[in-house]
Amino acid sequence: MNEQKGKFILMVYKLLEAYNPEVVEEASKELTVEIKKIDLEGFYPRSEFLAFLEKLSPDAQMVIGKKCFPTVKNTTNDLDGIETPLGLLKVMDAQYKANVRGPDVPEIKILEENDHHIKMSVKAPYPDDFNEGIIRGAFDMFKILRVHISREIETIDGDKVATFDIKWEE
Repeated sequence: MNEQKGKFILMVYKLLEAYNPEVVEEASKELTVEIKKIDLEGFYPRSEFLAFLEKLSPDAQMVIGKKCFPTVKNTTNDLDGIETPLGLLKVMDAQYKANVRGPDVPEIKILEENDHHIKMSVKAPYPDDFNEGIIRGAFDMFKILRVHISREIETIDGDKVATFDIKWEE
């Protein structure tokens, strides 16, 4: 069974609650555990968390995703010492892996990297708009607003893999 750490579920819940309280109530019906009873360090069925995310519109997924890195930065020391959006993107894989367990662990690979350009593959079950929001949030944290992201979705060995091609200007 694939599981999601409680603190990640709770963070997304709280971000959505601030963004759209009506939607969070409907989406919460996908969770078998009461949100108030979630243990931050506990693990819960990832399928429920994914169903929760799927209840959100693509715009809401993007907005909530954009707030993930800033929230982690403001509430933990996990991102201390990271001084560029590229640095954040490089730890995205470790951040995903720290919050899941089971046979289907997300995998993020940097495929190309040079000045103001990165290409990365994301094999993760989360909605692509949510993943793109997380990427955009990394740039927002450093006040880099001119970011172009294109994505290509393919299936490799039965797994959905999104390739994000990211270019930016400072």
